Amino acid sequence: MSLTDQTRQGAVFDQLRRGILSGTLPANARLPPTRALAEELGVARQTVVLAYERLAAEGYVRARTGSGTFVTADLPDAAPAPKNLPPPGPARLSCRGAALAAIPATARPGGISAGLLAAGVPAPELFPAQAWARCSARTLATGLQDFARYPDPQGYAPLRAQIAAHLAATRGLLAEPEQIVVTAGTQQALAVAAELLLDPGDAAWVEDPGYIAGRGALRAAGAALVGVPSGAEGLDVAAGSALAPQARLALVAPSHATPLGGALPIGQRLALLDWAAREKAWVLEDDCDAEFRWEGRPLPPLATLDRGGRVIYCGTFSKTLAPALRLGFAVLPAPLVEPFVRLRTLADRGTGELGQAVLAEFMRQGLLGPHVRRMRTEYMRRRAALLGALDRFCPALMPLATPGGLHLVLRLPPELEETRVVRAAHARDLAVAPLGAYFLGRPRLAGLVVGFAATPAPRAAEAARGLAAALRAA
Repeated sequence: MSLTDQTRQGAVFDQLRRGILSGTLPANARLPPTRALAEELGVARQTVVLAYERLAAEGYVRARTGSGTFVTADLPDAAPAPKNLPPPGPARLSCRGAALAAIPATARPGGISAGLLAAGVPAPELFPAQAWARCSARTLATGLQDFARYPDPQGYAPLRAQIAAHLAATRGLLAEPEQIVVTAGTQQALAVAAELLLDPGDAAWVEDPGYIAGRGALRAAGAALVGVPSGAEGLDVAAGSALAPQARLALVAPSHATPLGGALPIGQRLALLDWAAREKAWVLEDDCDAEFRWEGRPLPPLATLDRGGRVIYCGTFSKTLAPALRLGFAVLPAPLVEPFVRLRTLADRGTGELGQAVLAEFMRQGLLGPHVRRMRTEYMRRRAALLGALDRFCPALMPLATPGGLHLVLRLPPELEETRVVRAAHARDLAVAPLGAYFLGRPRLAGLVVGFAATPAPRAAEAARGLAAALRAA
C-alpha cells in the first residue's frame, strides 16, 4: 500500500471514529456499504474496507454477515469528541520529580546552541565521514548478528582496550581496560558517579564559575553544591577546604576549567588529592578539551598523580569526533567498577555496541590521532581569525586568557548589560552564551562565551560584525 493509500485509509477511519464518538453515528447505526461510501468519498473500495476492519478491530463497529456493519451497541451514547477535550494541565510530579525538572540541563545556556559563535560545538564538516563509513562497513562485515544482542554494560571490550592504549599514549594515564566503562558521553559518567557516591544532602565542591551540566548531575543526585572560586589557576583548594572541609565529592576540570580555562598547578593538584585522601572524599575529573590546548604544553590528568584511588577520570569523544555519537568513558578505581556498571545498567542497559565497535575499528586503524591533529590545526586557524575580527570590529570587548578549549571569553565593558547583549546577539542568530550563567552564586564578571570551532575562518568577520551590531543595539 502506498503512503497516499495509508493516508486516505486513516482519514476515513478518523472521520467515522469521530462520528461514532460524538454520537453523529449512534449505537446500532448501520454504516454505508463499502462500495457506496468509496464512491461518495472518491477513494478505492479497498481503502474503505480496511478502515472498516480497523474500526472493528478496535471495537467501534461489528460486522453482521448478510446484514452489514453496525456501530457497537455498548459505546456511551454521548462520548465527547477528542477535539472538545480540555487542554491537559501541568503534569503532576513527585516532589523529587519537580525538583529534578527544574534543574537547568543544558551545558550551553542562553537559548540557542548551534550556529555562529556556538561554544563547545565541534565543526560538523570536519567529521571524518568517509573513513567512518569504511570502518562501519568493515565492522558490519564481521557479522551483524554480533550487534543484535544486548551490549556489555561495561562497554565493548575491544573499544575499552583501544581507549586504554589511547590514554597511555596521549595523556600519560595508565589504566587497565577492566577499569574503563564506556558511557553515553561525559554527562552520563558524571550522573552515574554522583548517584553512586552521594547521599541526598551531601556537600559537593563545584568550580564557580563552572560546568553547568555537571552541576546539574550532582544536583540530580541530591548534592548540596558548594561553589568554590575558580580562576586563572583553576579551583581554589584552600577556599574549598574552608567552605566545606568534609565535602563528599569534588567535581573539577583540572586541565581546563569551564569556562575561564584555568588549570590547576601541581601544588594545587597535590593539595586536592591530599584533601580527598584525608576526608575519604572522591574527585570527579572532567578532562574536557584536553586535546585542544593553544598555549603551553598539555597538562597530564590529575588521575596520573592519584595513588589513593580517589579519582574518577571522565573523558569523551564528543569534541574530537561528534557529540551525536554519545560516546564517552570513565576510568574508575577498581572497587567502583562493578557497582558503577550495575547502577548504569538500571538506566540504559549499556551504550549501543555498533557505534562502539565502529569507533574501536577507527582507533585500531590509527585514524583518531591524525584526525585530532587536523582538527587542532584548523581550530587554531579559526581561533586566530575570530580574535582578529573581534579586535577589528568589537574593540570594546576584552578577551580573557583562555589557553585551551573551543571558546573565548569576552569581558563586557561596565556600561553594557550582559542580558541585553545576549538577547541582541541571539536576534542576529549568534549563539553566544552569557558568562553569568556559569556562576553558581552571584556573577563576579559580566561577559560572553563565544565559540570558534563551528565558525569557519571566512565567516569570522561576519560573526564579529553581527556581534558589534548587537553591542550597539544593547
